[in-house]
Amino acid sequence: MSFTKFIITSTLTLIGTFGAFPGFDNSAKACPSGLPSGDLIVTLRQDVVPFTDFNEAGRPTGFNVALWNEVAETLRVPNGNGRFRETDVTFVECDKINDQEAVLIAGHVDVVISPLTITSGRMKNYDFSQQYISSGLSGANLRGARIYGPT
Repeated sequence: MSFTKFIITSTLTLIGTFGAFPGFDNSAKACPSGLPSGDLIVTLRQDVVPFTDFNEAGRPTGFNVALWNEVAETLRVPNGNGRFRETDVTFVECDKINDQEAVLIAGHVDVVISPLTITSGRMKNYDFSQQYISSGLSGANLRGARIYGPT
């Protein structure tokens, strides 16, 4: 079965689920160089608390992981007999945003659920979910500081 490659995100993030998942491949910390087994391959980053992380047992956790679990429970794939079965989801760790984008484009993963800023460039290449968190990030400098925009 073929899924459209997409990123589920907010101003900061992509979709996820709390807890442990059968089929999670924690053996390689780098992005997959080939196509892992499973109907749907989901990648996430470590140490992006509270969005994505791994517990002591090496299982994915966090807000995005919990949200993805809710989505994954609704997905079904054809079983070949005219019926549908639950989707076999495989989770892989990929700790760099550029690498996550590269394996998504290469077709090695189907979904990225790690924090990611939506940009106009990314919007040209990916289908994002509806934004579900607005971070309110901002910058500050002292009044009268000599910080100027492009000249």
